[in-house]
Amino acid sequence: MQDPAQFNGASLEAIRAHFEAWVDAQGMHDGWTKWRMCIIIDEESLQTLKGAPIEALEDRSLDYSDEELRCVKVLKAFPIVDQYDKFPGWLKCWTYTLFDLWSMMGDGDEMRMSFCRIDDVPLEGVYCG
Repeated sequence: MQDPAQFNGASLEAIRAHFEAWVDAQGMHDGWTKWRMCIIIDEESLQTLKGAPIEALEDRSLDYSDEELRCVKVLKAFPIVDQYDKFPGWLKCWTYTLFDLWSMMGDGDEMRMSFCRIDDVPLEGVYCG
């Protein structure tokens, strides 16, 4: 990324358009995970990470209150979304399960399948593996 400031206040769709253009420029449309998903640390994500010790980011314990939830947004490049689909083309991912999501995407799994598994327990609206 040449100019991170260009994304200050950018919508997820604007970030997706930029990421997809970059992927196409590399000739890697639907390549491996590096080309399929983009991790976004926006203000909301940053606030969940702020001041967190490394141990908290790697903790398997699900005894988190809303104030302690650590997550980032993960955006799918070139999502296939139709009018009946609830998947918005991105999801919030608990930091501990980020590698699991990354690994599944490497197998060509659709992020929408992971989105459908979000059951709001234990962390509402967040993918927890």
